[in-house]
Amino acid sequence: MRPSARLQSFHFIGIGGAGMSSMAEILQAWGFTISGSDQQKSEVVERLQEKNISIFTGHRAENLQGEKISAVIYSSAIPNDNPEMVKARALGLPLIRRAELMGEMLRGQYSLGVAGTHGKTTTTTMLAKIWVDAKKHPTVLAGGITEGENLTALAGQGEGAPFIFEADEFDRSFLAMRPSSTIIGNIDSDHLDCYENLAAIKDAFITYSSSLPFFGALVVNVDDAGIADIVHRLPRNGPKLIGYGIEPEGQGEKAGKISGNPSIAHPYLSSQYIATDLVSQASGTTFSVLSQGKNLGSIHLKVPGIHNVYNALGAAVLSLEEGLSFDQIAKSLANYGGVKRRMEFRGEKSGIQFYDDYAHHPTEVAASIQAARSLGKGRLVVIFQPHLFSRTQILYKEFAQALIGCDLLFVLPIYASREKPITGVSGKLISEAGRGISNAPQIIFIENLDDLTATVSAQLHKGDCVVSMGAGDVGYRLGKIMAEYDRGQR
Repeated sequence: MRPSARLQSFHFIGIGGAGMSSMAEILQAWGFTISGSDQQKSEVVERLQEKNISIFTGHRAENLQGEKISAVIYSSAIPNDNPEMVKARALGLPLIRRAELMGEMLRGQYSLGVAGTHGKTTTTTMLAKIWVDAKKHPTVLAGGITEGENLTALAGQGEGAPFIFEADEFDRSFLAMRPSSTIIGNIDSDHLDCYENLAAIKDAFITYSSSLPFFGALVVNVDDAGIADIVHRLPRNGPKLIGYGIEPEGQGEKAGKISGNPSIAHPYLSSQYIATDLVSQASGTTFSVLSQGKNLGSIHLKVPGIHNVYNALGAAVLSLEEGLSFDQIAKSLANYGGVKRRMEFRGEKSGIQFYDDYAHHPTEVAASIQAARSLGKGRLVVIFQPHLFSRTQILYKEFAQALIGCDLLFVLPIYASREKPITGVSGKLISEAGRGISNAPQIIFIENLDDLTATVSAQLHKGDCVVSMGAGDVGYRLGKIMAEYDRGQR
């Protein structure tokens, strides 16, 4: 893709971010020269440097060499006073938000989007796995790093190869993207630093859905309360509207309100797909798929949790609607290895299993705890690192409620990321709210991160399943705990 001879190179501010790094890899594969900067070294940055991408540590004006750069790319998390942003304006260089460049990359392409508050990366890479295995040679742009094969940054090839991408609602970024077809997995309260309320988030998803062409497919999880609330507002005189869900037995009252019973038709849905006969074990989950009452066959997943059944079902439904066979889809999903930091097994030390998970929203935390319960028979120990002061301030009670599903909970200080501290807001809000809930587990608030390793190590017992959770650096800190515990047992 080279729409103009004047477009030769890109400089990425914050290139180590999940979406930014994947985009940089694809553009380099397409023949562009890429440079970038990030605040710190990371596994992602090292991977990009191995691909001969020049990356500066720290954001400084001198990182930009204007005569060599066609445009500067930044994410919504980069502030306007960033020194490289300031230098780019002084040099007269185009400053392009990542979402806007993504929209340009998708222009005129056959594209499959994955949207939703939770599970986007997993669903996107499941979709990518299906289409890669089907030898359709897709371009793939997603966040995160997959286990085994690369399914997050692929430069496709061949006429008609789809562009599979993760459509992020943060800062309304996905409104710059116009997919041919899309999945919407769920709609929940998040990014309330960007949206006024849940109603505004729903409005944004409706606008995104309305951008689909008439020949596209809009695949929605109608078991999700947020989607069920707006299904009547989704476009009807346009893309085919397809619902999917899980059979309601044992799944609670909300499941099946629209799609759960295959015999119940909904006036706004062209077709429905149902996951039924779920069997969850330590080795994964197996379920059958019904379409209009017909059993298409079964799917086995190695990745645990009901939330991953929803993720896989969404990817399967869109692939079926786009012409792939069920047998191929089932085979691919059975070999899907998952995404790093999505209940990633980090190892076993002296009879204790250690996992790391990206969950950073109450809905995700509750789903991850449910999934973790299938991984071991001993105590479930969670080390939770809140992400963002604004999210903690708004949702601390919901976090506390979601976290009490474990047996022992450590709450860490807030990982600030792009935000400045808010007076009176800390991880202690979550720990105190949790202690006020009946049947709460033992909760320990770690005020000083220097005490984390010793405090956690002293509390662990053989047979425990330990899960670190959060979108910050808690996975790195888990590694320190594992090393310390291993040394202490010698």
